[in-house]
Amino acid sequence: MTQKHDDGSNALTATMTSLLAARDEMRLHAHLLGMDAREKWDRIEKAIFDLETSVGSGAETISEDFIDAVHEFTDTVKGFVAQHVHFNPGAG
Repeated sequence: MTQKHDDGSNALTATMTSLLAARDEMRLHAHLLGMDAREKWDRIEKAIFDLETSVGSGAETISEDFIDAVHEFTDTVKGFVAQHVHFNPGAG
């Protein structure tokens, strides 16, 4: 395993940890969402599940572009959670 791969794996792990923390926080408060926000959250949660599956099955072929896309998606999810829950998702 190369250093670059190790760095990418570490970045992906940190990003996924942040994403899953935001998901878990939203799950605690999902019952408070209105209908439109709940529908959006259901789509986001499915995308998170699909991402977890993808990461779990293809960890050896993770590209920097993929990690960047996961990071961007994580920021979007954290923004959604912050908008609907009093949650400070932190930097990252």
